[in-house]
Amino acid sequence: MNPETKIENDFVSLVENSPYSAMAVKLVLFAGRGFPDRTILGNGKCFFIEFKVPGKDLDPPQIKWKKLLNRLGFKVYVCTSKEAAYKIFIKEMEPP
Repeated sequence: MNPETKIENDFVSLVENSPYSAMAVKLVLFAGRGFPDRTILGNGKCFFIEFKVPGKDLDPPQIKWKKLLNRLGFKVYVCTSKEAAYKIFIKEMEPP
């Protein structure tokens, strides 16, 4: 298992065991590469997380998707650890 997949899987376990009713789903699109690793749905919110190992940048298709999703009003986070991703998840799940 590659390091990014390990971080991603560990984060999904944290979400599944969190006190929130939320999902961290993996969407597979046929429109090409680069869509964020996880789509987070919960508390009436939707945001995205792309997992990267420290020091690795987004590749061009990932940058394209991030820009498009941002233009559509969605938040896209890039995380290098399960802890960083979970911290964002908790912040996003808080009521407005």
